[in-house]
Amino acid sequence: MKAKTLKNHIHLAKSENLEERKEVVESGSINPATMLWQYKMHEDAIFYQRLNFFLVAESMILVAFATFFSSSHPSAAGIRIVIAALGCVVTLVWGYVGARQRNVMQPIIAEAEKAIPVYKRIRGERSKWFSSTWLLAYFVPAIVLLTWIVLIYLTLKK
Repeated sequence: MKAKTLKNHIHLAKSENLEERKEVVESGSINPATMLWQYKMHEDAIFYQRLNFFLVAESMILVAFATFFSSSHPSAAGIRIVIAALGCVVTLVWGYVGARQRNVMQPIIAEAEKAIPVYKRIRGERSKWFSSTWLLAYFVPAIVLLTWIVLIYLTLKK
């Protein structure tokens, strides 16, 4: 099987069909490092798409909470608690999904560093602070969860 276009290569990099991928790599029509890089980019895209989904979902839940925050309706406090609890659940799922996806990405990144020396060099030249994926996978959901907990506290105190 000869893959002749970049579109076919990308399809193969994402393909679950290991035999098809193995045949293409062994035929020499695609460089294994190229396939690895495409797979890495695919997993990066999944991470950031999920991040965007959860940011939008959290924003919508926060807007729903804010709508009832200044309401004097007798059941507004109960509705706020339910909305904030939903926010907590969504945030915990976000944290799990982000951590899991980051764990999927780490071995791929390690393999890419072995296969693509310039990638390893560039990553090595970066500052040694927290990685952006670490912050987005762990820190941001933790801050959002803390926000929901404070909002539940304020609702109960009111």
